[in-house]
Amino acid sequence: MIRPQPLRCGDCVAIVSPAGALQQPEILHAAADRLAAWGLKPVIAPHAAACDGYFAGSIEERAADFLAMLRDDCVKAILCSYGGYGCVHLLPNIYNEVARYPKWIMGMSDCSALLAACVSSGIQSLHSVQCRHLAEKGCDESSEYLRKTLFGWLPFYSVNAHPLNRQG
Repeated sequence: MIRPQPLRCGDCVAIVSPAGALQQPEILHAAADRLAAWGLKPVIAPHAAACDGYFAGSIEERAADFLAMLRDDCVKAILCSYGGYGCVHLLPNIYNEVARYPKWIMGMSDCSALLAACVSSGIQSLHSVQCRHLAEKGCDESSEYLRKTLFGWLPFYSVNAHPLNRQG
């Protein structure tokens, strides 16, 4: 597995909305403020606050935002703003690209489809908090774990041997 490079102060982190539309788009800016407080340079993708029915823009808009941020060498990590539903629509467009541009992809819920695409391509990804959490609870333990992990700290877990434990 390829581990993306740790971030450094001043690195650019993109916020994208690859799935459902945010009910409160102002959360994007509050999350961006949290990332900036960590010393990072947040960039909100053009369609991150879009709304196309249930989705944060059309499939083409959501895929274009994700691919643009993935391919941008200045962007060192990508934070998914919200889950919901819709990431599966992006997989045909992005699946072959994630291995070419190893960077931290962060999210949860429906965004797990993107994380799985990274892992199946040999790139580590982060199942993590998203924008609402950073905006509303940005100083809690989960947010702190994300911040420390992005800057190179990785937790170590040890599990006692058991016949049902398998590598994976």
